[in-house]
Amino acid sequence: SGAGGGGGGGGEAPPPRQAEYGDYVILVTGYASILASALILVISLLIANVRGSASPPSPLLRQVVVATRYLGVMFKVCLLLGLELIIFPTGCGWWLDLCSLQLVDATVSDRVSYLAANPWTAHFLHWLVGVVLMLHICVIVALLREIVRPEVLWFLRNPADPDEHPFRDLIEEPVPKHLRRVALSVLLYMPLTACFVYCPVTLTKMLVPSLLPVHVSLHNPYREVPLEVIIMQITLPFAVEHFRPQDTFKRIIYLWLKMVGDLTGLTHRILPASPDVRAPEDEEDEDEFFSDEDE
Repeated sequence: SGAGGGGGGGGEAPPPRQAEYGDYVILVTGYASILASALILVISLLIANVRGSASPPSPLLRQVVVATRYLGVMFKVCLLLGLELIIFPTGCGWWLDLCSLQLVDATVSDRVSYLAANPWTAHFLHWLVGVVLMLHICVIVALLREIVRPEVLWFLRNPADPDEHPFRDLIEEPVPKHLRRVALSVLLYMPLTACFVYCPVTLTKMLVPSLLPVHVSLHNPYREVPLEVIIMQITLPFAVEHFRPQDTFKRIIYLWLKMVGDLTGLTHRILPASPDVRAPEDEEDEDEFFSDEDE
């Protein structure tokens, strides 16, 4: 009995190991590789059988060709959507985090440790930050379109253009063209983020080191929301309504572009002949004023 008791105590099964982040990555990568290999094999066989004839020799093979084309289109659309809506915003969030490390007195090793401890939370937060960054850059590009000539930003897609159909382009345009567009976006976002985040933070740390790092604590038991956030939520709508920052920002950009254009002699190529940098509300007020006079 003693031997049996000793054997029973020594033969206890170890606790089950919990699934980690790397396990999910390996699982998704394996299934994606199997699916891609199957699609490549089927497409290669169909090309070998159909080559030399305008249409497949049998109705069954014709249906297989149509189904394969649909599967290929679905695979391409899912791949591009994942690239443009998940991978690219997450990369933008990580790049913005790297550019703002000095703002919170953090290091790359701190971010790597947080990623290892909380992989899903880290990726989600950086994806969210990347989406916000992309929205802000889209707003800035929309303001630039109202100031400069239309041909200046010809290489950027205009969402307000009625001829633009993003989902149709995902289906009809080839994959290399989408990859070139993503590469162009990377070349646009990385310098802008470094210019507007990394350079100001670095200059602030060099000139006024007492302002950094920024510490925001949300663990005060007497107030769950910081007082600064409450004041900002109260004053920001009134400031936006009365000071019209968008109109002021447009005027600043126009004056800066005019100054640079005068120095380089490119004003007539950058700015339109009769610029209009007023706010839309001013135009509506003028229209109402002139309509009252006509009556």
